[in-house]
Amino acid sequence: MKMININQSIIYGLHRILIFLLVICCITLLGIHTVKGKEEPLNKTYITIAIERNDTLWCIAEKYRNTAYYSTFDYINEVKLINRLNNDTILAGDTLVIPIIRE
Repeated sequence: MKMININQSIIYGLHRILIFLLVICCITLLGIHTVKGKEEPLNKTYITIAIERNDTLWCIAEKYRNTAYYSTFDYINEVKLINRLNNDTILAGDTLVIPIIRE
């Protein structure tokens, strides 16, 4: 009788390990898919521009943004993120890195 209990314990333990490995595989595959979904377009480049007097993020976005971006607001947010800007203030003489997507 004890032999049957030992075998059942081994099977139960292997079953738990198998379920654990399946869960880990699923999480890994989901993570890989999520990372791949955030790839940048191959035709995306960056340029550096000098800020001139009376420039605003909005007018810069209107000049450099194209239809690859959903909106001017999205483009401005990306420019702020790239340049670590906490607000919309830019000053003449500063430089900004600007994303450009070639269509």
